[in-house]
Amino acid sequence: MSTDRMLNALRQGDVKGAASIADEVGEISSVDGELNRAMIYRAAGEMLKALRSLDNALALNPYSFTALLSKGYVLECLGKNKDSAEVYTNALMVAPPIDTLPKGMQEAIKSAEQLVARVKQEKYEYIKSQLDDDLGSLSGLERKRMRECMELYTGRKKSYRSEPVDLLVPGLPAIQFFERKYFPWLEGLESCTDVFLNELQSLVVGGKAGFNPYINYAKGTPVNQWKELDGSRKWSTYYLWRDGDVQERASNECPKSTQILSDIPMAHQLGLAPNAVFSALAPETKIPPHNGSTNARLLVHLPLIVPESCGFRVGNEVRKWEVGSAWVFDDTIEHEAWNDSSLDRYILIFDVWNPLLSVEEVEFVSKLMKSSDSWRVL
Repeated sequence: MSTDRMLNALRQGDVKGAASIADEVGEISSVDGELNRAMIYRAAGEMLKALRSLDNALALNPYSFTALLSKGYVLECLGKNKDSAEVYTNALMVAPPIDTLPKGMQEAIKSAEQLVARVKQEKYEYIKSQLDDDLGSLSGLERKRMRECMELYTGRKKSYRSEPVDLLVPGLPAIQFFERKYFPWLEGLESCTDVFLNELQSLVVGGKAGFNPYINYAKGTPVNQWKELDGSRKWSTYYLWRDGDVQERASNECPKSTQILSDIPMAHQLGLAPNAVFSALAPETKIPPHNGSTNARLLVHLPLIVPESCGFRVGNEVRKWEVGSAWVFDDTIEHEAWNDSSLDRYILIFDVWNPLLSVEEVEFVSKLMKSSDSWRVL
C-alpha cells in the first residue's frame, strides 16, 4: 500500500521521497493514516501540507488528542500563536493523564501549556491597556470585580464555584475572600494577636501536647487526596472549641484565647459548631485542594507564626499570610495551603455564619443540620 511505502521511505531516511509518495496518496480514510502523512510532511518541513492532513484527521475524529496536539504544534511553527493556543486548549481538554504518556509527549504537553499561558497573558495585557482609564474611573470594589472579570474572560484565571461536601444554601454568591465590612469585630480580633500568640507559644514550648492530626480517617475509609496527611502530624490542630463546646483542656491552658473567642459572634450550632483551632502546618508540607462542608458558614484565619514561603489559595486568588492580619473566606470554594519553609506555620482558625444569610435563615439552617444528625441515630 502507498501508506506503507511512504513510511518505509521515511524509516530509510528518504524524507523527500516519503513526502513525494504522500503527495501521490489519495484520500486516507483513517485518522492514523492522516497522522502518518502529517508526520512525513512535518519532517519534510512542508507545514501547510501537514496542516491539511491534520484537518483531514480531525474531520474523521474531532476529539483526537494526537491530531489536536500536532495541529497546535504546526500552527505554532507557522507563527500563528493565537490559533495554536486555541487548538492546544482543545487538545489539553481531551488529554489523557500525563503520567500515562511517553516522555516526548509529556514534554509536548508542557510546551503547549506554556504557549497557552503566554497567549492568555498577552491577550489580557492588551485588553487591560485598552481599558486602564475605564478601570481607573471605577470604585475600589467595582475595579476589583471588573479586573477579575477581564482575567476570567481572557482565560488568565479560572472561575470557581461554591461546592460544599455537605450542605449548599442556593443563591449565595461564591465569594472567595469576603470584604471586612461584614465583620466589624475583625479589628478587635487582630488587636488580640499577641494574646493568642503567647498562649500558643506556651503550647509549642511544651512539646505541642494537645496537637493531634487534623486528618484522621477510620480504617477502611477512602482517603482520596488525604492519603499523605491521614493520621499525620504534618497537619495538626489544637482544639479551643469543638462541635459547639469550649474544650476543658483549652480553658485551662489557653484561658484568654478561649475567652476572646467566646465574645466573638462565631457560628453557634448545638453539637456542631463553632470549631476553633490552632492549626500547625509542618515544614515542606502541602494541604491539597479541597472543599468545606457548607457555604452557610465561613472560615476566619488569623496568622500567628508564619515563616517565609507559606501561601494560601482560594479559587483563583493566592494570598500570603501576614501575622496579625485576619481574613474571612468561603471554604466551600476549592482552596489549598502550603508551607515551603523549614519551620512550622501556625494560624488560628474558626467558623462564623455567612453574613449574607438572614437571622431567620441561620436559625433554619441550624435546625436543618441538627435534624439530619438526629435522623442518623434513629
